[in-house]
Parts: sequence; C-alpha cells; structure tokens
Amino acid sequence: MEIHGSLQLWAELGRGLARTEAKRALEEKDEGGGVRWYDTGRCPRTAPAAVHCLSIISLSGNATALLLAVPLMRLLRSLFSFARRFCWPEAACPIVLEGLYAVWTCRQWRTAVRLSAVVYIFHSCSVANIMNNHNTRHLEIPYSALADFSDREIYALNMLGHIYNETMALAKFAFVSKGTMDQPQAIKDANMFQTILFARLHAGKLHETQKTINGNRDVKEFLFKRCFSLIGEDRGRSLLKKFNADASGCKWLSDARNMDAMHFGTFEQLRRGVEEIRTNEIGFEMIRGDLAMSTLFLTSSVMTATSFYYRADPANWQTGLENLISDIEQVQNSLVDLVTVSLRALIDSKRDENLPEESRVREQDNESFNMPNIHNFHLPYFFALD
Repeated sequence: MEIHGSLQLWAELGRGLARTEAKRALEEKDEGGGVRWYDTGRCPRTAPAAVHCLSIISLSGNATALLLAVPLMRLLRSLFSFARRFCWPEAACPIVLEGLYAVWTCRQWRTAVRLSAVVYIFHSCSVANIMNNHNTRHLEIPYSALADFSDREIYALNMLGHIYNETMALAKFAFVSKGTMDQPQAIKDANMFQTILFARLHAGKLHETQKTINGNRDVKEFLFKRCFSLIGEDRGRSLLKKFNADASGCKWLSDARNMDAMHFGTFEQLRRGVEEIRTNEIGFEMIRGDLAMSTLFLTSSVMTATSFYYRADPANWQTGLENLISDIEQVQNSLVDLVTVSLRALIDSKRDENLPEESRVREQDNESFNMPNIHNFHLPYFFALD
C-alpha cells in the first residue's frame, strides 16, 4: 500500500474525528494486494482549525458497483470546485471540499474488493440547510432603451442570456445530483447516472455554444458592436479568445456532443463501454421498484458512462473522467466571464443619468424566499406518488 505524506500529516495535525480516521486509515492492511491510497488534497498545515470528517463508509464492491461508485467519488472534488466558483457569494462562508479524500481503487476489476475508510475532510463553517429570506432584484432595460436595436440584435441579446441559463442550469443539476456516499447503494447508483447525464448534456451544450458564438453572425456581431465597444475591443477579444481556447482545447467535446449528449450512440460509438462490460464479466443488472419510474438499468449506465469517459482519455477511463469534468468546468468558467462581462457592460450603459428617465435601467426588490443550501439539497431519481 502506498500512503502519501499528507495522510500522515492529517493523523499528526488534524483534529477530532478527522485525526482519528486518518490514523485508522494508516493502520488498514492491504488484504487483497490490489489497492492503493490516493491523496488528492492539501495537508492540514494549510487548513483552518475547524475541520471535520463528513462521511465514512464501508462497502462491499463488485465490478458494477466499482464502475459506478469510484467515478462518483472522483466527481466530488471537481463538482465542489464548480460550487466555489459559481454557487456562493464570497462572503457566504460555505462548507468547501478542500482536503484529502482517500479511496480504494481496484487494479483488477474482477476481484471483489472492499471499499473502506473513504474519508472526506472539509473546511467547515456553520451552514444551515435553508437560507431564509433570500433577496433578489428584478432588473429591466426598458423597451424604449432598445428602440434602436434591430430584430436580429434583440435575438442575439436574448440568445446570450439563453446560453447562460441553460449551461448554468446543467452545471447546477450535475452538482445537486451527486448525493452523498453514506446513502443506500441504489441511491448512489442513481446519483452517478444523473450526474453523468447532466455532464454529458452540459458538454454538448458547451460545444453548441462555441459554434453559436463564433458561427452565428448575429451573435458575434452583437458582441462586437453592442458589448465589446463598451468594455474595450481588446478586452472583449481577450475574453472571446480565452473561451475559444478552452473550448477548442477539449478535443473530445465534439465527439461527446454527437455520441453522448444529443444522440443515442451507435455500437461503434459506444464500443468501449461494451468492452468494459465484457472485460469485467458484467451481466445485465437493474434496479426495479414497485413503480415504473423506480427502474434504473445499471449496466446500461456503465456502457454509456464509460464510453463517455474514454472520450477525454482513450487509454484510461478514470483519467478521462477527471479530465472531462475539469475541462467542462474550465470552459464554463470562461463562458460565464464572456457573457457576464459583456451583458453587464450593456446593462450599466443604460444606467447613464444623461439618458431619459424612461430609458434607464429599472431595478426593484423581488419578494424574498427561502433557498436550500446547495450542499444539503439532493436531486432524487426515486420518487413516491403520495
């Protein structure tokens, strides 16, 4: 067994349950000869004092469970980095995944191995399940302020908003589908399916976004004429160049769009997933409940998910999974920067006091509402009817 240095540092410098579990993990024996510790985070010397262990699980693993469970663990860190970027205001003081997780992985899938001592160390703050009385504001550029916009410019303006809405929604859906590792196995399997489903759709939409922003004359001309002219053409070009570089750097994005997101793949497109099923001697497995909507075909998820992972790394599906989640996050980051900076400049230009009052941006408070904390909200696959 390989034990990385920062696991030992957690045992020495961590506090409470985190320290206890790190020590216990160091004492675990490599019973099957086919496991290894992976440490993917920071050591406690750089961590705040308030640290706790969120989840400790012990599972029995077969090939199907491992193919579904291990990717979910790997997704957690990338999804939390998304949440830090988009889901919290800087002052919100959320729980942030910032440290170590140690996970058993299997070198030979056909060998049943024990997943043990999967430890998530979090920087912790006090975060309620519900944020009460959350405030939002309603902004409007009056129609009169858009009187000189052509129909095509009205289309382009709203298309940029539509792109933002859909890609942001898919990113959030993937995040809230992840669940936690202390849930029943059937729920964890469903979590994995939903998370990857939304990741596939997100990848496809990002591919379409690049095509639209660069290939749709109306949208591109709108950016240059109505937005970059306000922020400075050099800055606008820089934001667009960054987005294009990130999107074009994902060589797998086009394949994911055509084979995973927008179409049901052919045998040739999903061959790698079939090979995983063959290699690991997986039968046709499913979850069946009392209702049709409680059915989930597990092996089908293995076939489509592993084929998707291989898009980003044809040699190793686990590395591919890490790469594609990191790539999606990076492309989404640069897209958000491009759209928000551009549209904010347009909105701010309509606040000018020299404009007639009826043509200035209108702003008012919306009715406040309660908002679930993103960590504690789980988008379920299974539902009851009453």
